[in-house]
Amino acid sequence: MVASTNYLERLDPGLTKRPSRFDRKYLFPLPNEQERILYAEYWHDKLKSKSTVEFPKKLCRPIASITDDFSFAYMQEAFVATLLELARRQTDNLVEVVEELRLSGGEKDGLDQYVFWRVMKKQVEIL
Repeated sequence: MVASTNYLERLDPGLTKRPSRFDRKYLFPLPNEQERILYAEYWHDKLKSKSTVEFPKKLCRPIASITDDFSFAYMQEAFVATLLELARRQTDNLVEVVEELRLSGGEKDGLDQYVFWRVMKKQVEIL
């Protein structure tokens, strides 16, 4: 049997300290910024052939920056949730999306011009 947890310290000591329950423990530290950039680049490469998703490579570093303290699993969830939200929006009224773009104002670095970036920021806040 294999078990995993992100919070070993929260498990009952009767489970964690008892012989033959958790014989081997492996620590996987949270990814550093460079590893998060590489993970975002992995998603960029995975999505670059999708014409309906505008995800320029220049978003990889900012995404890594806003996902500090995220595990790879949380990052994956942020990407999947972002893509689901974008897919939902594609079925919504196009006028609403255009109006949102017009009202968003944008940041001085221009990242807010990308719907992917704005949706990703919201998903990271939720997680």
